[in-house]
Amino acid sequence: GAPLGGVLFAAEELGSVRALGRKSLLFAFAAAVSASFTLKHLNLSGANRLTLFSLSTTTHNPRKEWPAWEMAAFLVVGLVCGLVGVLFIKVNLWCTVERRRCQKVGRLWLLPEGPQRLLLQAFPSLGAPSAGTAATAACRLSPRALNVVEGVLIAIFTALLNWPFTTVLRSPSTEAIHALFETCPTSRATRFGLCSPDAGSTSPVADAKTSGILLLAAALRVVQTSYTFGASLPSGLFIPSLFIGATLGRLIGNIVYGLVEHQAGVGLRMRVEPGMFAMVGAVAMLSGFCRMTVSLVVIMFELTGELTYIVPFMCASLAAKLVGDPMSPSIYDGHAQLNGIAPIEEQHDIRLETIVGDLAVSLGASRCIDATDPVPFRTLDYLASLELEAS
Repeated sequence: GAPLGGVLFAAEELGSVRALGRKSLLFAFAAAVSASFTLKHLNLSGANRLTLFSLSTTTHNPRKEWPAWEMAAFLVVGLVCGLVGVLFIKVNLWCTVERRRCQKVGRLWLLPEGPQRLLLQAFPSLGAPSAGTAATAACRLSPRALNVVEGVLIAIFTALLNWPFTTVLRSPSTEAIHALFETCPTSRATRFGLCSPDAGSTSPVADAKTSGILLLAAALRVVQTSYTFGASLPSGLFIPSLFIGATLGRLIGNIVYGLVEHQAGVGLRMRVEPGMFAMVGAVAMLSGFCRMTVSLVVIMFELTGELTYIVPFMCASLAAKLVGDPMSPSIYDGHAQLNGIAPIEEQHDIRLETIVGDLAVSLGASRCIDATDPVPFRTLDYLASLELEAS
């Protein structure tokens, strides 16, 4: 649902260090157009629109105007999301290293040796071909079985962690993100317990219980994504990062809303929309994971259609990137380094510092060939003989 943002994503990721030709940009643009046309034709959401998170309140509604002082809160959102992004990247890279280390010996990282041995006794076909001692071969899973069993265990633990706690975790991630973005009153946000159920009320639910649920949902999704990203599963990074950022952003929005409501009792009249903080947190978390700015702001604008929030998006994504860059690489650069893929940036430590004059050997005019005219074979043979005599 973000064709232009997708093209800019490729241009920002590669074009900052490599010159992208017209042909490359044309292919990227054509791919984005064809993907968007296919999505429009399939109409998966049934709404006949490309905007994935089209909100019930229009972007030009006066309730969506934000005062200048909220920029400080947006910076806090960017700071928090940048730190969470650093934590996620470090934990995910560590999980990936441990997973690969255990897979080399036919073991699952999170499955102790005892249960794995029982699993192989119950299903001998999952075992690897005999190698080494009998005791070692008795607890080795085949490479295919490692991926299958890990996928099944991830599905089981995900269900056990998501279902008992809250509707935000039980529901599909896109539905939960959409509800977190909404401005009260809406039926979608009310169903998730984010808006007051009272008829005609425009107040969000910002009590301690709701804030605790949002914090729990963000923490569990960070743990789940840290393990699943890099596994042999179709587990992406875009939607989980939006979910984590939206929950943390809505949590900070609830805190700001509570502070403003407290001050309203002494004569301060302002309106704070936690849903706006959720959108700002989503784009900030994307920046904390990917370490990009311009393309992510455009993607978020295309997903929500919220032109009013362009400046908050820019502010939070820039803050998250500036916080995260000194502490860790982006998630993509980290996995590229683990996989032995050469970075696209020029590396200062492998540059050739020696000048050509230090390596070149001077030759006389008799040993040079003028390539502007045809050179007889006997001349080449004579020069070859001179090289043999010199060696």
